[in-house]
Amino acid sequence: MTLLTAELGAVQAAGAGAIEDTWSVCPRHIRQAEQQHALPAHLLTAISKVESGRWNAAAKANLAWPWTVMAEGKGRYLPSKTAAIAEVRALRARGIRNIDVGCMQINLHYHPKAFENLEEAFNPQHNTAYAASLLSKLRSAAGSWTRAIGDYHSKTISFARVYRLKVFKAWRAERHADNRRQREARLAQHRKHKALQLKIAQQKAAAPSPRRQSTSDDTAENNPSAGIWQ
Repeated sequence: MTLLTAELGAVQAAGAGAIEDTWSVCPRHIRQAEQQHALPAHLLTAISKVESGRWNAAAKANLAWPWTVMAEGKGRYLPSKTAAIAEVRALRARGIRNIDVGCMQINLHYHPKAFENLEEAFNPQHNTAYAASLLSKLRSAAGSWTRAIGDYHSKTISFARVYRLKVFKAWRAERHADNRRQREARLAQHRKHKALQLKIAQQKAAAPSPRRQSTSDDTAENNPSAGIWQ
């Protein structure tokens, strides 16, 4: 997808807080859709990054952008749902029908019954749920995830092959990143446990030794002269 600097500037102008929230919306619904449709872990995430991914400097990663519109060979990253819907309407007014929308870039021409309206098409939950359902159906028809991934983009073999390689690369990166996060989490937990053990040991070492209380019997036994002059 072609990054358009005009859209980037518009998104930045929309406010840092709004952008931060928008960055998380596709990934959140994508994870839910993967689980609900029993898709291989991170596969839908990889596809989303190929479809609508854009660079997030804070996260230092490509993340799916929900207000993405693809048409005429150009990707448009709009600042809001309202702006994205307006862009699609403007394209249709010019007679453009081959338009991809949302987190998963569902094509409105080839999937005319996917959504009730543009509002639903740009709803990240509906957009990702439809993509997950579509991918699952393609897998059942094709008999393999490899073919299903290619068919998600195109039935034309040459186009599907190139697209599949992009997804596999993104998918591999996602799995490696997840493995790294798990290793770091285990290491952090191990360090936390060791620090707790050290703290307990230090507290025990610093605690005063208990002293045995003497009794009257102890006094008489240990001091033979005790009581002589009484």
